[in-house]
Amino acid sequence: MLLTFGLLSPNKGIEHVLNALPEIVAEFPDIVYIVLGATHPNELRTRGEIYRLGLEAAVRKNKLENNVIFHNRFVELKELTGFIGAADLYITPYLEEAQITSGTLAYAFGAGKAVISTPYWHAAELLGDQRGVLVPFADPSAIAREVRGLLRDEARRNAMSANAYKLGRTMVWSCTAGLYMSSFEAARQQAAVPRQSVAGSPSVHQPQASPELLDPLYM
Repeated sequence: MLLTFGLLSPNKGIEHVLNALPEIVAEFPDIVYIVLGATHPNELRTRGEIYRLGLEAAVRKNKLENNVIFHNRFVELKELTGFIGAADLYITPYLEEAQITSGTLAYAFGAGKAVISTPYWHAAELLGDQRGVLVPFADPSAIAREVRGLLRDEARRNAMSANAYKLGRTMVWSCTAGLYMSSFEAARQQAAVPRQSVAGSPSVHQPQASPELLDPLYM
């Protein structure tokens, strides 16, 4: 089972996974790719379901009706963890490199899933050192090659999952809260140290002119 979840919009690149599937299905005919999530509200408001309908058309074109399942709804965390737990591979085929965070990737990675992703900034940082696989943007052939390779190699897939889970444990809220508290305590101690002042030293701060106000329509 392959899984992608989140709010659907054209920058998610799901069509490239669908175009990779015929090659994957040829070797693994029982593979199922689940696309979990409702259409993004902004996409729904401006373009309706055009993107989702295009994905469904790609499924029919590639004769993948028995291999692709669309769950067009938002799922709560408890149900989401069930989908993540059932997946063998998690895929984020996003198309925008300058994406600094992905909550869906964080969930799957933290659960110790083997991940195949395009190299947007968050994924490129998180999936190094054998914690995942990066493929070029908009490259169905690369997706097919890496999916097939990981499905063939259970030992590599399990090692990748273990590496992801190990790092993911450092990212849970209890660890993150401890790091915040350490940072706050260091800042408190630094603030308690008296600062030396130099009598008579001229101020380095000069008043600045107010910036020109811009019309928000052009920002």
